[in-house]
Amino acid sequence: MKGYSTKFRVFGLALIFLMILGVGSAFAKVTLQYANWQWHESGRSDVLQSFVDAFEKANPDITIEKVAIPYSTYNDALTTQFEAGGGPDLMFVQDMALIPWINHGYLASLNELMDLASFSEFFPVQQETAVKDGKTFAVIYEGFPYAGLSYNKLLFEKAGIDVPTTPEELLEASDAIYKATGKPGLIHPTNLSNPSYIMQGGMIVIEGFGGRIVKDGKFAVTEPEFIKGVEFLKKIYNLESTPAGMEFGVQRQQFLAGDAGMVMDGSYWPSIVKMNNPELYENLGVAKLPFPDPASPFETNWYAVNKNSKNKEAAAKFVAFLLSPEQANKWAVISSIPGLTYTYEAVEKEYPWFKIYADVSPQGVVRMLPGYESHTPEIRRMVADAISSAMSGQQSCEDAMKRLEKDLLKRFGDK
Repeated sequence: MKGYSTKFRVFGLALIFLMILGVGSAFAKVTLQYANWQWHESGRSDVLQSFVDAFEKANPDITIEKVAIPYSTYNDALTTQFEAGGGPDLMFVQDMALIPWINHGYLASLNELMDLASFSEFFPVQQETAVKDGKTFAVIYEGFPYAGLSYNKLLFEKAGIDVPTTPEELLEASDAIYKATGKPGLIHPTNLSNPSYIMQGGMIVIEGFGGRIVKDGKFAVTEPEFIKGVEFLKKIYNLESTPAGMEFGVQRQQFLAGDAGMVMDGSYWPSIVKMNNPELYENLGVAKLPFPDPASPFETNWYAVNKNSKNKEAAAKFVAFLLSPEQANKWAVISSIPGLTYTYEAVEKEYPWFKIYADVSPQGVVRMLPGYESHTPEIRRMVADAISSAMSGQQSCEDAMKRLEKDLLKRFGDK
């Protein structure tokens, strides 16, 4: 990511924002509804509030009202509101929802609302995903892989084990921690009623074995690599040292309390540990995932303005504020999630362990399915259901994937 900017250009961009904020607000008093699932996340919600406070201070005629919707129900909740002609004025957008929401006309074109040229040299290549018919409907704010194994060094010492480097060693390490301490060794999404988390955790493993939902334009869920990944998920589900059926949020709280050994998660996770338990952070290790393929899910998140909003200009002004170097770098460092290219330098400087994620980023697999972008959420829900069926033993892993492929072809056809 070197050579993407100079201090002079970033300083110049910062001056532009200072000039903008120095001008009195041109808007009548308005209240903006701002939707983000991160309002529910400890630590990060405080950072978001600091952005809101700073913006409102500089723009006394604009009030930001937070709309907190859980991650697992976020897309469905907002889609329902959009379809009814409502919804928040601006929102954080998950990558899987981006193209469907653009295609359905939910998002406003930003070309007339923001000076996008000011950011053009700082956008990563993924920014093109939000462009349709020459118009830009969202701006990228986060881009990160899930390819890290975070582990509690203290529990590893008590169990007398080394960091796992193979799939089988991962299972052995989990059991060893549980045997030595009575605490969960590996926490992982195992609550089959939550398809969002099942997919998040499931694809970390499946893609690590080389499996892909779509390969070369065709569904590939019955290929050996995909089935091997599902079989390994079933092994995790059946581990005594993994809390089967427990909501993943509860498991994460166990880890934050120092009461769990390992978790496979995104680059944001170590910084969440730092914000919530500094003592644990001092004893936190981050390693490569112990799978044969370095690939893992690569997630992008975006900011967009609601086409139905009556306050589009004010909403776009807040988005531009969030993109400013001061705010974007603050968010990137605190959350350990870069987005605009100049934020990578800030994250790499702050966190030596981020190199684990940076090195694997080129192998990251975007969650939007090539050729099926508009149907990605529906396809992933079908895959989650099939994985859950296999993990719980309702069907063999091979039979579950064969049934899934049949259902996918019936629903979407063979391209």
